[in-house]
Order: sequence, then structure tokens, then C-alpha cells
Amino acid sequence: MLQGSQVAHIGTTGELFRVAPNIVELNLGFNLLASWSEVLKLSAELPLLEHLTLSGNILSYDVDVDAPRVVFPTVHTLVMNQTHTSSWVDLLRICRDHFPALRQLHAASNAITNQAMQLDAASPLSCSSAVEVLDLSHNELSDWSSLTASIGSWPRLHTLSLNGNRLVQVDPPSASSRSFAALSSLSLSDNAIVAWSSVDALNAFPSLEALRLTKNPLLTNVGAAEARMLVVARCAALQVFNSSDIRPKERQDAEQMYLRRILHEQSSLPAGSDKVIQLTHPRLAQLQALYPDIHAAHEAATTGLGTTGSGGGPAALAKSLAKVTFVVMSMNATTMDSMVKSLPLSMTVAQVKAVVEKKYGLRPAEHQLSFRASKKAMPIALDDDGGELGYFGVQDGGELLINDIW
Repeated sequence: MLQGSQVAHIGTTGELFRVAPNIVELNLGFNLLASWSEVLKLSAELPLLEHLTLSGNILSYDVDVDAPRVVFPTVHTLVMNQTHTSSWVDLLRICRDHFPALRQLHAASNAITNQAMQLDAASPLSCSSAVEVLDLSHNELSDWSSLTASIGSWPRLHTLSLNGNRLVQVDPPSASSRSFAALSSLSLSDNAIVAWSSVDALNAFPSLEALRLTKNPLLTNVGAAEARMLVVARCAALQVFNSSDIRPKERQDAEQMYLRRILHEQSSLPAGSDKVIQLTHPRLAQLQALYPDIHAAHEAATTGLGTTGSGGGPAALAKSLAKVTFVVMSMNATTMDSMVKSLPLSMTVAQVKAVVEKKYGLRPAEHQLSFRASKKAMPIALDDDGGELGYFGVQDGGELLINDIW
């Protein structure tokens, strides 16, 4: 590793080859290299080189286009972060002309813009046939369509990192375009995504299995457990979220809780709002087919089937109950005994906190509630005092956890 060693020149011809001809990975990051003509000298010196890092060097492209082309035939990974290479076209030209075996390209923190990507889409350049991993993190990208136009057709691209950009939304690829057909891993942390429609759009990426999504406005007021539940439930094929595997039981719990939340929301809307619900929650029909018992129970409650009393509709649903166990995890409670209680799904979190205060002596400002469908499920914070239990997916047999506020 020669990172930060003030290297400005490769040296005399043959010198490096005589000393270390078998180098396969070379880190020349943050040195004083200033031109590509100097970098290209490494091709003859290191015939086995596979991984080259040039980050932090400001390189001018001074290569004679009429001279015989110099290539790195074995380099499969090129790291060019913070090289001030804001021209995406120039970067692709360098890759095409000098790195024919390239499979990984890292070009983070280069101030690459939407316009630069769109210019590439209109150009004939292509170094993309073999690239599998692309890192464009911490650039100035805000328009998903520019990415689709420029790199969406790369046939082998399976890993794409876009952390730290300015993306506001993700657009689903059309079925006919085959854009991002091989993409299996996508990182979107620290962007400006504001709507759940961007998460729903990920279902249209045919190979997507892994997603990283943190630090976006969409998740600002959502707890980590609830955010994970919603993302897992909304993305049918996702297998890994934020580097953590999604196990079958977690997916089932998440989808069931999400379905109950949708149905509860649907019941609170005026008649004729089905299209709105379907647009907001595209997986509704699929989830209803997967979990017919939940759908049937909802239908029975809203139509008054199997119940006594008057009518159906939202009023009947409001009377439905969920038997839950209160589990005390607060050291300030007057008793640690658990309590089993049937609660109306229309009951608000604030009302449940009043029950906790009466039973356990904990004032509402001193404790927080969360719900888990089973002992192995991830707890979902009940973080809206005005929210109803039905909205949070509270269900029979689950647990309400009572914790101190730290």
C-alpha cells in the first residue's frame, strides 16, 4: 500500500517490474499523480495487476489518441473516488479504452450530475458489457431517469451504490425496457426519498434481493423496527435489508401486520376509496390472497357477520377486540406481573397508556409502548399517542411491551 506517500511518478521503465512483478493489488490513493500517461506506465510494469486504486489523485487525460492503445488486461477493479472526474463520459472512455476486463468501478465523490449522466446516454460510448459493481455514492444525482438512461441497460450490473446523493424518488422500470434486469443489490441511504411509492417501485426490479435504506426523509419519523417491517412487507422479493437477512417468519409477521394496517386504514376512509388504497398499497391484493383468514376476519367485522348488535361497516370494526399480554420491562413499575387484556382495536395509544398508569403506576410521560406479534418478532414502537391499535397491527396473542423512556 502506497496511499498518501507523495508518489508523483512511476519511475524508470522496467524498475518496478524487476522489484515486484507479481503485484495484483495496488493502492496509489491520495498521492501526487497528475496524468494518465504516468498511470498507464503501470501496465507494462505490473502484468498481473487486478485491483487498482487511484482515489484522491487529480488526473488529466493527456494520452495521445493516435498512439498505440495501452491497456490493463487483467484489472477487474478500478477505484477512482475523489478524483474530480465529474465528466461521466470521460470516465467511461478511460474505462473502455484502457480497462477491457473491468468488472467493478468505484467513482464516489466526483460531483457527477444528472446532466453528465444524460450526456452519456446520448453518446456511443460503452464500457458496460462486463461491469457488475458500480459505486456512484456521494455525487450530485437527483433524477432516477438519468440513471436509467445511462446505466439501466448494463446487462451484468448486479450491485449499485447510490448513497449520499440527492435522489427524491425511484421510478419502476417498464416491463418492456428490461432496465436494471440483473440488479440484485441497491444502496439508497442518505438521499432525499420522501414517498413510499419509491419502495413500492422496487417490486418492478426483477432480480432485486438486497436493499440498504437509511437516512431518508421518508423514515425521519418512523422507528427502526417499524421502518423495517414496512419495507419488508412492501417489497415481496427482498431477502436482505440493511445488511440483515429477512427470515421467513419475519416476512410473514411483517406482511400480516402491514395487511391489518391497510385494512384498518381502508375502514376509516369513505366508501369508494378502494382505488386510493390500491394506489397507496400496491401489494394489497397479493397480501389478501396470501392471508385469507385476515381478510375474512376484516370482512366479517366490517359487515357485522357473526356478530350481534346493529349494522356493520367501520362501527363494527371499532368493536373488534385483540387479546394481548402486557409485559412489564420498566424498573419503575409498582408490580412486574403481566396482565392479559382484550383491547378494542379502535383504542388509541394514549388510552392504553392510561391503562398502564392505573395498573403499573407509570405516568404516560415515563414509559413507552411497543407491540410484537410473537416472542421472536421484532417489536414495533407505538410512537403516536393518537394512533389506534388497529393501525399498528395489534392482534390477538401478541404482547404489549412497557419500557422506560431513556
